[in-house]
Formats: sequence, structure tokens, C-alpha cells
Amino acid sequence: EALLAARRELPHASLTESFDELVIARLAIRSRECRRVMRLLALAERPLTRGQLAAVASAFEAGTERPAPRSVTGPRAGAGALDADLYAGLTEGLESGFLIEDGDELAFRHGSIGEAVAQDLLPVSRTRHHAALARALADPPGATAWHWLSAFDPGRARVAAIAAAALAEARHAAADELEALEMALALSADRPADGRGRSASAPASASAAPPNATASKRAGRGPVVDRVDLQVRASDAAFAVGRTSRATAYLEAAIGGLEPKTDRARLGLLHERLAQIQRAAGDPARAMRAARRAVELVPDEPTPERATVLASLAQLQMLDGMFSDARRHASEAIRVAQACDPPARSQEVHAITSLAVTSKKKVPRPEVTW
Repeated sequence: EALLAARRELPHASLTESFDELVIARLAIRSRECRRVMRLLALAERPLTRGQLAAVASAFEAGTERPAPRSVTGPRAGAGALDADLYAGLTEGLESGFLIEDGDELAFRHGSIGEAVAQDLLPVSRTRHHAALARALADPPGATAWHWLSAFDPGRARVAAIAAAALAEARHAAADELEALEMALALSADRPADGRGRSASAPASASAAPPNATASKRAGRGPVVDRVDLQVRASDAAFAVGRTSRATAYLEAAIGGLEPKTDRARLGLLHERLAQIQRAAGDPARAMRAARRAVELVPDEPTPERATVLASLAQLQMLDGMFSDARRHASEAIRVAQACDPPARSQEVHAITSLAVTSKKKVPRPEVTW
């Protein structure tokens, strides 16, 4: 079809040229308005509505004193969200067979046409087009992150990547969440003020890892998202898709980014999570070492964190047949959980389960009001 169109429109063109060259040759004889519309659509890589096309055009022209090029000087009539020149260019693109309109969406008739137009963009123009698409199309955030990255704006790309990870997590798309988080971590070029993994203005308790994987993925959703929080979330996402080695690597990186003297509770919870991952990966010895280290790190106080690491250690000892040690740590976990204000009910139930398996006598049922 491209060859036939080129023979019809370009009688002197060589039909041995590549497909891209034929598309560009056909585009060269179109009006400036048509070429403008085609270039605005080229890097979007998805259909756009007329309103979105107008928004991208406005974002592209923002900050420049030169008006968009025109092929005529006379007045024209626009339509809906499109001004007169955009409407004229879109009409020509539809009539020439480059574009199609399906309902309220505009797209290239074939993806290869859009790729050819995108390849023809000069580097400076390509950067401006990516930035315009990122500003005008804030959704989906994954695409926005890619546009900002292509526009060489790593700061905005990181923000969009974190938003994309949150959206993927909400939709239980762990693989997409991991990809977005890895982009955000790769763009974390700025070092925190304290030289570690946390912003100097953020208290250690603000993003302390919660007692289980589900809660851990909900941590750190405030205005400050530090590197350690991103690494913990990446570990959870990697573990969810079965990449235990990747999950371990991210947790170890997070542990290395904290200060043992000031982040003991948070470090203890990260070691507890590491123990669970190592147990699932089939390394019970390493899991036991991580669980014991977690108990050593968390201060001996009636806190949910202390109850969490004790209950986790009791569970691992119960699984390894170390019933006497499991009963001792499970009983201590129950005592700590009940002493918390408010009581740490989920940790208490976790410890009671291990205690019930290892006890020879009947364990009294806890009075829990849910």
C-alpha cells in the first residue's frame, strides 16, 4: 500500500527506498499543518483524543515566541478542541491515509507509519516533543516517566516512576511495579543529607518497616519517599513475582543504607523480612541467622516491632523442630504483644499459632475483639 501510494503521489521517487523513506517522502509534500499533527502524534505511541492532541500542541508551543508554522495566511475555522490549523492538518492526515479516527481517538493507520515519522524527528525536536507529551498527558504515569526520561529530565521521571509503581501495586501488577521502582532507584542520583539511605529531615520511625509484607508495601507513602523505602518495596515486588535472589539483594541494600545506632527497630524488621524470604528460598540456616539478628536489633521494649521479630523467630524455630526455643520465644512475643498500647493483636495471634503447634497442653484461646 505504501508503494502504491508513493507511485501515485511521487512519480519520480525510487521505489527501492526503505518503507521509512517512502513515508517521509510522502509526508514532505503535505502541508506544514499536516506535518505538525503527524509529529505531535508520532512519539505518543498510543491513540489520542482531539482534546489531548490540542493539549500536546499547546505544551509544545509553550515557552517559544515563534508561532506554529502555517501554509496559508487566510482565516480558517476550527472544530471543537482543535484550533483552525490543527483541524486543517488533521483533516489532511485523515484524507491522505496516514491517520484514522476510531470513535473519539486518533491514531496512525499503521504503527510503522508513526515509527517512521518519529525516526525523522531531529534530536532537539524529539526532546521537546517528549517533554510536551509528559506535561500534557499525565496519565498513565508509566508512560509519563518514559517521556520525562526521554526528555532528559530525571527528576520528573523519578516522580512519575514512583507514581507508576503505586498504580501497579494498587492493581496487583507486581512485575510492572518492580520495573517502575527500578527506574526510580536508577534515577536517585541525589544523595540524602546524612549520606545514608534516609533524608536527614525524615525521622527513622516515619518509614519503619511494618511487621509483614503487606504492611511493608504500604509504608512510606508520605511526601518523603527515601531510597531505603523504595528498595524495600522493590524487594516485596520481586518476591511477589518469584525472584527471591532479587528480593534478597534489594533488602540487603536497604539494610546497608541504614545506621545501626539510630535505626535499630527498622533494621530489625528488615532482617525479619529477610528471614522470611530466605526461608521461602530454601535456605533455613540463613533465615535463622537473620531472624536471630532481628531480635538482637529491636530494643527490648513493649512495641509491635519487638513482638513481630519474636513471633517470627518462634515460627522459624517451630518449623525447624526446635520446639523448646519456639515455645519460649512465642510466649515472650505474646507477653510483649499484650503489653503494647494498643495491644498488637496480629503479632499475638501469630505467636499463639506457633505456641499451639509446639505445646503439649491446650493453649487457652485469646479473647480478641476484632
